[in-house]
Amino acid sequence: MKSKLFFMVTISVIIVIIISCQTETEPQYYKYDWEKQQSSTLQNLNDITFSDSLTGWICGNKGILLRTTDRGENWDSEFFPSEMNLKKIKFIDSDKGFILGENIVFKTTDRGNTWKSIFTKTEDSDIDDMQFIDEDNGWICSWHIYATKDGGLTWNIISPQIDTLLQVFLSVYFINNNYGYAAGYAIDTSNFIWKDIVIKTDDGGKNWQIIKEGKDLNVKRFKQMMFLTPELGFLVSEWNEIYKTTDGGNKWYQPNENIQSTYHDNGYYIGHQSKLILIDSLNLVLTGNDRTYTDKYVGYISRSSDGGNYWQPYQTGFYGKINSGYYKTTKTGWLVGDGGIILKTTNSGVYYYN
Repeated sequence: MKSKLFFMVTISVIIVIIISCQTETEPQYYKYDWEKQQSSTLQNLNDITFSDSLTGWICGNKGILLRTTDRGENWDSEFFPSEMNLKKIKFIDSDKGFILGENIVFKTTDRGNTWKSIFTKTEDSDIDDMQFIDEDNGWICSWHIYATKDGGLTWNIISPQIDTLLQVFLSVYFINNNYGYAAGYAIDTSNFIWKDIVIKTDDGGKNWQIIKEGKDLNVKRFKQMMFLTPELGFLVSEWNEIYKTTDGGNKWYQPNENIQSTYHDNGYYIGHQSKLILIDSLNLVLTGNDRTYTDKYVGYISRSSDGGNYWQPYQTGFYGKINSGYYKTTKTGWLVGDGGIILKTTNSGVYYYN
């Protein structure tokens, strides 16, 4: 009897030990390291930036403009003189900033207290991109590339006229007043074939050369480009494909080629609407969205810590489209998206087991 009792007690202790070990070693769930912040709007939020260490800005649809003055802890609505959709915001310093609307560029010189129009596009198409490298020199693009050297008082068309090609530029990026790049697509009027196109200038737009050209009907629509130096740059397509060059655009390759394939095995379609965020020369973040088989959108980020050679995707844990983001450090960042979503992380935005 004692032997039987001893055996039963021993078995019970072993079971308890096994369960305890499993509890300690096997993760029970993973936590997404993003905190949802209050935006006080349901409008889609399209871009975010900071003008100094305390002050940040978010722009969105229907003239939505939000500001924080406490390092991004709280966001308050600000007056904006238009109800058009605001697509991009850029501050040169604490006082001077620019906002890209659907077909208008706005400027402030008094910390965002007042905004005035400095460019209105009259053609039947939106402005697709805007960049300013200082308070005077800026560029915008659509059917043409426009440049200003006086803070928006005057604008000139600097895009090339290529025979038989009808061009639409979706992104423009200048490193300085001389070195610049633009990407978009072109329609060959001789055979009506659409193809991607990337062009480059080293004399401020007086002369351009084609450095990448599509050869088939699979138009990737390069929505964003970014160059860290005249040699090192990135292209991001609407379908979440990222390309890198280290020789000024003569050759392009896809690092981590199937960057979105992690999601394919888990019931997700290919990602799209991505935004590349530069933290420093080694750390980059790519935001995007995947659509599930039930037509829900899942926001995610992909991070690189080796200069864009290898990318690791992470879901945010939130349904809805992510449109843009901003990182102040490698750990502290924000994402903004549809439905007034503002997400903040203080731990890089990666999920971990708990």
